[in-house]
Amino acid sequence: MVQPTALRGKSTVGTVIRTATLAAAFLMRAVASAAQQPEAAPLAVTGSWPAAQWIRGDQRIELRLTRPPAAGEGRVAILIGPTDWTGLFVEDRSTFHYTPASVRLPSGEQEVVVSLVAATGEWREIGRLPLRVVTARGFERASATPRLELGLRGQVAQSQTPPSGVPARERFQDLTVTAGLQSESVRSGWTTRTSLNVVGVSLHEEALRFGQLGEQAPSIDLADYILELGNGRTKLALGHVTQGTHRFLFNAQNCSSASPGFRCAPSFASRGATALLALGPFADLALAAVNGSPIVGWSNIAGVESSDHRIRSATLGVEARPARPGAFRLEASILDGSLQPVAGFAQGVVNDAETSRGIGVRVGASDAQGRFWLDAGFARSRFQNPTDPLLDRTLPIVAVREEEKDARYLDASYALIHNKRVGKTATASVVVGYRHERADPLYRSVAAPTARADILQNVVEATANIGSFSARLATARSHDNLDGIASILETQTDMTVLETMLPLATLGRDPSRPQAALPTITYQLSRTHQFGVSIPVDGGFDEPSKIPDQLSTNQAIGVEWQHAKWRAGYRFNRSFQDNRQVGRALADLANLTNNVTLGVMPHAAFDLTTEIAFEGAENFEISRVDVTRRLGVAGNWRPAARTAIAALVALTWTRDQAETNENRSTDANLQISQNVALWPAKRDRLQGQVFIRFSRRSAAAINQSAGLNDQSRAWSLSTGLNLRVF
Repeated sequence: MVQPTALRGKSTVGTVIRTATLAAAFLMRAVASAAQQPEAAPLAVTGSWPAAQWIRGDQRIELRLTRPPAAGEGRVAILIGPTDWTGLFVEDRSTFHYTPASVRLPSGEQEVVVSLVAATGEWREIGRLPLRVVTARGFERASATPRLELGLRGQVAQSQTPPSGVPARERFQDLTVTAGLQSESVRSGWTTRTSLNVVGVSLHEEALRFGQLGEQAPSIDLADYILELGNGRTKLALGHVTQGTHRFLFNAQNCSSASPGFRCAPSFASRGATALLALGPFADLALAAVNGSPIVGWSNIAGVESSDHRIRSATLGVEARPARPGAFRLEASILDGSLQPVAGFAQGVVNDAETSRGIGVRVGASDAQGRFWLDAGFARSRFQNPTDPLLDRTLPIVAVREEEKDARYLDASYALIHNKRVGKTATASVVVGYRHERADPLYRSVAAPTARADILQNVVEATANIGSFSARLATARSHDNLDGIASILETQTDMTVLETMLPLATLGRDPSRPQAALPTITYQLSRTHQFGVSIPVDGGFDEPSKIPDQLSTNQAIGVEWQHAKWRAGYRFNRSFQDNRQVGRALADLANLTNNVTLGVMPHAAFDLTTEIAFEGAENFEISRVDVTRRLGVAGNWRPAARTAIAALVALTWTRDQAETNENRSTDANLQISQNVALWPAKRDRLQGQVFIRFSRRSAAAINQSAGLNDQSRAWSLSTGLNLRVF
């Protein structure tokens, strides 16, 4: 049936409407579906090598991205350290790999940085990966630093009047060459360090071993060397080493609760071998065998060739709390040493053969806050002087008995106030301390030559710091002749020391912004009373007038101003020695000093300093007063960056109050120095200084009562060159 025309029109309109509605709905669903699509996942990168391990320089490495970069995100760039290595990596979708062929991976610790570079040139970092690569020889780190320095010191002209005493070398040029090599390498946790220094001289008398070998001393000689191998708490060393941590066995000093393991700085230095071995987390063992005296040169290279001139020691240390070294540490040491009367290269001859064997115990403790600190020790040493036929000379010599003696010490301190806040920026601390030391008569250890025997000493001190103000008060008492031998004089010494510093420029204000108009004031007072306790029996002190009794005091006051353009200071010092010895009550001495200093720096390249001093010394026993006046002027001018000119003039006048004796002297020096840089791009190569110096001195000694008027003058022109080749 054919529909009517009107009905067909309505049907067509409805169809269009329905079609449009369906299309709109489809479009809306498509838009919604598109809006619900997940965004691209963020890019990240991982490496194919273990991040914490060291790898070889020829090892293949890969970088893996979580997905390939989308179109428009940019290209991938790979940097190892500061260098772009992108062109050496092969891309395989989301993987980039590098197989070393002619170019090895750079040795050392580097970072691999992966970034995206947009078409606009903008870099966006994706990730960073640590890369540790050993050297071609398998070391994690390796370095070698050679050193060569030249020194030329000479005199080109000189004159002296009167001519008596003219030096044998009026003109000379002496060359000194110092060559050295230092290296360090690390492999599998072990660190190896080496150091070697050789000195050569043109003047034979300045050879290192001239005092020992005379004309046979080589002009080029080994000054020092050391080979070290260590891994954490374990360390082996050969060469010029130090040993010992007990002050009465080895003269060890500079103990501090802040040092690792509460260790003292070993002070007995010589050529030999040492070993520090870790015995688990709680203990360590230090072994040493060294030459009996410091040596240089190519002979006895290990330092332990002579058994009768050698010192051996061992120290076992135990830490109660390894997590905090120094909380409580116990050390036990043994020493076996023998010395022969041989000359050291920088010291005199040991007067006699000596041997000693000793044991020592040391305890160190401190708290975690740093308020309390304790260091105590005990030592027993058996000392002997073996018979030396070269000293006996067929004379009747009484043999020295072998002696076994003890020594002990105790150092302790406690902070009553510990870094307490005062005001906005200042802190306050008050620390009290006590030191005790006792060494038996005739105590001696061959490795502690400066340890004093036959002494008992106690010291109490207090130190206060409040902001920039500081003060210290200490009192000490000591006496000798501990065995109470009737024929030996027993002396006692009492000492009190007070030291204060008051910087008014920073008091109560920020230290970085001082008040230049206000000075820093210092005051020092020391009082020492030394006297004999009793009159010895049959000791040569048959009269009371021979028993010493002296009281000495010394006071010093200083006032100093500091400014960017000027500085000024005044110092007053007064000392008095009161002789209370019977029969010598007038044998007193008094000294008085006034010192004024003024310095100006009108320009960064120029400064000038003037010092004036007035001194008086009075001897009451002979009724004599000497007056000394000093005037000194020093200036420095830097006309160019590498050029410096320094000048100094000093005048001194001394005369007695009666004007019968007078001494005058004038010293003048002028030096021009020029820093040289033959290779400006390398600051450690071909750098040095050349200088020329003119010196003049004149002196006059006048004694009117004797009719003497001696005058002398001398001048010299010297040159020098110091050059660091590398």
